[in-house]
Amino acid sequence: MRSITRRAFIECVVAGAVGGALLNTTQAEGRAGRPVDVNLKDGWLLQSSSLVPQGGETISSAGFRPAGWHKTAVPCTVLSALVKNGVYPDPRIGLNSYRIPDSSDEFARKFDLAKYSHLPDKRNPWRDPYLYRTEFTVPESRRGQRVWLLFKEINYRADVWLNGRQIADRETMVGMY
Repeated sequence: MRSITRRAFIECVVAGAVGGALLNTTQAEGRAGRPVDVNLKDGWLLQSSSLVPQGGETISSAGFRPAGWHKTAVPCTVLSALVKNGVYPDPRIGLNSYRIPDSSDEFARKFDLAKYSHLPDKRNPWRDPYLYRTEFTVPESRRGQRVWLLFKEINYRADVWLNGRQIADRETMVGMY
């Protein structure tokens, strides 16, 4: 497979996790051919939207260079990705769950958990959506053919951008996996 000059980019604003993304390329109507799946499981980046001043149009464009984002694969929740990147300790071990801020501000205040926030201003890290971003190349053999971007799992809502253009919003991309 040769690389196509124009790359495709995707960015999702989500409340929890993205899972099982596939690029399904199918020949245009009237043409014979079998679909080809390109698994987009690996190569994702994650960041809190509170740390990214740019909008979806910019973030999903070819010229955007993410700095300080966390590597991840999908499916993966935000917390799981941050644990795997060493931002937070594994909550399944000992009392580590008390070293991770809670989504409830009241609970976080009661147990002084805000001090563990990884955000510079120590704000609740679960209040703002997180951005998942990846890059992929459409196979040369599928140039000019119908291409489907399939998300098998979204937890809970997502705005989806592709090459600087919003292709789905949080009202159409909704559901638990």
